[in-house]
Order: sequence, then structure tokens, then C-alpha cells
Amino acid sequence: MNRPWYPFYFGDYIKDTRRLSMLEHGAYLLLMAEYYQHGSLPANAKQLLRVCMAVDPAECAAVESVLQEFFTLEGPEPGRWVNKRIEEELEKAREISKKRSIAGKKGGEKTSQANAKQMPQQMPPLSLSQSHKELNPPVVPPSKAKRFKPPTLDDVRAYCRERANSVDPDQWHDHYTANGWKVGKNPMKDWKASVRTWERSPDEARKQAPSRAKRVSDKLDDIIRKSLAGDPLDGSDIPETASPVWPQVDSGYRRN
Repeated sequence: MNRPWYPFYFGDYIKDTRRLSMLEHGAYLLLMAEYYQHGSLPANAKQLLRVCMAVDPAECAAVESVLQEFFTLEGPEPGRWVNKRIEEELEKAREISKKRSIAGKKGGEKTSQANAKQMPQQMPPLSLSQSHKELNPPVVPPSKAKRFKPPTLDDVRAYCRERANSVDPDQWHDHYTANGWKVGKNPMKDWKASVRTWERSPDEARKQAPSRAKRVSDKLDDIIRKSLAGDPLDGSDIPETASPVWPQVDSGYRRN
């Protein structure tokens, strides 16, 4: 069994190898690595010398010394070199691998069973027309918002008569015509709802939209004051009315 790593217990190693030379330490570690890699060491002196890269007599002697002290030659000829501690670690690794394999298989079976329970029942085959409808559902055009259309004065009068309210239709119509059909700062969406609001708050409505007569009266007062003061008049001094033509008005004031 070839594993990428194995446990190394430094405390145990140092305790068992205090008397080794530097060459013997190197030989022991290389032999251990070969053992873990292949599961045993062959009883072949030349092969083991190559594993330890031993060339000169001192290096070869270090390899032979380590083999004799930490390994035993077992099995039929030619046999193999065995290390008891490494065999124990290899057996532990085999047990762990076996347990993990069994647990993995059980987990896979449970996952398969759970997936099978969650699978919906098979649907009956669809006809050609049904398949076409499923794949190509009808396209529903998006609904267009209804565009607001300002009511005529007659519309407002008729609605006020229908509701028998106290709202002045001319005053209401003049107010929203002048402000561009806005409720506060927002465009009007439902003019009938605005009329009903004026029904519930007649005092507030009168504050927001002064009567046409009052507006005309205020403009005339401005004209009279400017005339007496000798100030020139311009187009903004002409009062706004619902009529296209404003008749000339004799204010009754004369300058001496």
C-alpha cells in the first residue's frame, strides 16, 4: 500500500537512536522511507546500498550496522528485512483505510436511497399538442397603464350634480387647469377621487384654490394701484379667466 505520508514519532526515534552516528542516522531514515514505500526491504545487499546511496566503505558499514540492529531477516530464502514498529504502523494504516472504505460505501448507499425517495413520480407522457404548449406558452403582452385625460368642465359639473356635493366645479376645474393637473407635486391620476377629496375638506379646498372672482378682484386692485402710481402695465397684469377675451374695464379712477 503506497501512501503519501506516514506518522513519524520523533520522541521514540531519538530515544532508540541516541547512539547512532550521522551516517547511521541517514542510512536508517532512507531504509525506513523505502520500507514505508514498498511494505518491506529485500534481502539484497547491493539493492539496499543503492537505496541508501552508500559508496565508500564507511557508508556501506553504516547501512549494514543499521540493518543488523533495527531489522530482522525473515521468511524463506532469500527472505526480507522486517522492522516490528514499521509493521505495526502499516497495519494501523490498513485498518483505517478499510474502515473509511466501508463508511464511504454505507454513506453512498444512504445518499442513493434518499435521492430515490425525493424523486417525483413519473409523469404520464404528454401529447404533441401538450408538449408544444409547455415549451411555447402563450405570450401575454404587458398591460399598459391608463393615460390620464383631463376632464372637461361639463364632466366635472355632471359629476358634482351626480354626487350632490357642495364643490364648485368651475373653481375646481380652474385650479387644476392652472397648476397643470397636479396633486401636490405629482401628476393627477384620478380626477373623480380629487373631487371627492374636496367634498370631505371643503375649507382646505377653498384655501388651495381661491375662487375666480377673488383672483380677478386681486388683479384689478393691482391694476388700480399701478395706474394711480403711474407705473406701466404689462401682460402679466391681465387677470386669468376662463373666457378667451377679457372686456375692457373702466376702473372709475381718473388722474388729474
